Amino acid sequence: ESVARHIDGRHGLGGAPRRRTSQRLQLRLQGVGCSGSGVDHLLERKEFLVELDVGLNPLAANTVMALCKAACVRRSRWRSLGLAHLASKAGDRSEGFGRAPSAGSLSSSRLVTSLSLCVRNAPQLRELDCAGNNLGDQGAASIVEALQESDPHTLERLCLGHSSCGIRTANALQLALRKRPSGSGCAGLRVLELQSNSLTDECAAIL
Repeated sequence: ESVARHIDGRHGLGGAPRRRTSQRLQLRLQGVGCSGSGVDHLLERKEFLVELDVGLNPLAANTVMALCKAACVRRSRWRSLGLAHLASKAGDRSEGFGRAPSAGSLSSSRLVTSLSLCVRNAPQLRELDCAGNNLGDQGAASIVEALQESDPHTLERLCLGHSSCGIRTANALQLALRKRPSGSGCAGLRVLELQSNSLTDECAAIL
């Protein structure tokens, strides 16, 4: 909330004196204990952001979906979204993996749904970090398949480290890497982070 108030001061919102600036903000808030309430305040100022990283925070499923939907707004200027290691932090608050899901809990299926929406429908997004969320091979593959369906195909960096990726993800990535944007001025996927996954020699050969 204090960050949101700072944004208000920079851009003359909420009665604050306006500073003359056209700057867009890059916010990196990994592991600061940010919750859904704090994210809601930030999303009220989303038009001033070009980068937001809220990884390593205990965010519930509805908050993650709200972030992904905000990135999909056509007039959005967001270029980078960081949602890494949310599952483990949500689990610290009995909202995540290995526990009975409750309303709004961050299950792998809900996270995959949100991330797939973002990859498929956020044409201005260039970087997405969703590493460390225990997505599973099928979940990670679903996100990559959403990338294949995106038009234009503009995502340049995708982080899927520590996601239990395997042969399904490798097959999906092979198809995604073949897809190149046309006339969009973007190089397409060129940075792919897959550290600490279950990738065999067969997966390496596919890639």
